[in-house]
Amino acid sequence: MMRALSLAGAIGLLLAAAGGFWYFTIVIQGTAHDIEELRSTIKTLESRDEFVRVAERFLSDTRAEREFLQQFIAQSDDAVTTLALVEGVARRARVTAAISSATVSDSGDIHHDRLVVVVAARGTFSAQVAFITALESLPRASFVEKVELEAADSGWFGTYTISFARSKQATP
Repeated sequence: MMRALSLAGAIGLLLAAAGGFWYFTIVIQGTAHDIEELRSTIKTLESRDEFVRVAERFLSDTRAEREFLQQFIAQSDDAVTTLALVEGVARRARVTAAISSATVSDSGDIHHDRLVVVVAARGTFSAQVAFITALESLPRASFVEKVELEAADSGWFGTYTISFARSKQATP
């Protein structure tokens, strides 16, 4: 009986040792997996932090250039200045101009939209060409989308569609 008891005790100890080994193996594998996930998370965060540092350095290095370029963008709260610019160009080109419409449309950009101005102008052919040239060289981020010219009894009549880049945010 003693023998059976010591055999049962030995088997019990062996089972306990095997169970303990199995338990610690599972715990160690889980810990190793957790450590690997933490290393991956740390690498991701380090990469993100490096990207943020590079982006901040880029914004700091280009601040002067961005401020300089901003002067070519029409401001959202000052469309009147842009329209006065077009009227001034018309006077210098010696055409009689009237702004038919000025509308804002989405450009797909998060910072800018488009101010689309339609102008009707009357004058000589050479004055119309001077007006087109002046519109193409405005001191604003703009382009002439469409030009329609037709001969009239008293000269030439033109319809011009001009798009200006316009800031979506009001100036401070």
